[in-house]
Amino acid sequence: MKRSVVVLYDGSKVALEAMRFGLPVININPFFDSLSFDPLINWVTFKWVASSKESLLKSLDEIMSMDNREYDNKRKEAIKYSKDYLGEKKSNYLDAFTLKDVSLNRRNIKKSKN
Repeated sequence: MKRSVVVLYDGSKVALEAMRFGLPVININPFFDSLSFDPLINWVTFKWVASSKESLLKSLDEIMSMDNREYDNKRKEAIKYSKDYLGEKKSNYLDAFTLKDVSLNRRNIKKSKN
């Protein structure tokens, strides 16, 4: 993804990961239906939807023709959105689920319930 200029996706977390790198994303939705699996269905900044070859080319043209200031502003918004959505990676949340020490894990789980 680090070498990409734009990321095409259909309905996966790949779009969120691309936005975390500050990349524009295009949702490929050939049926343009409301039953989309797009995790960014309500997100419009730095995201385009393409339902045909023509709309894909138009989306790419819009991305490439943005001036640097607009591109940077939308890029920053996308990075912030993805970080807010995905959260920061914190391994301590998963420590209670490791199999290293079952008794320690049970204590951690009990503490989190209180």
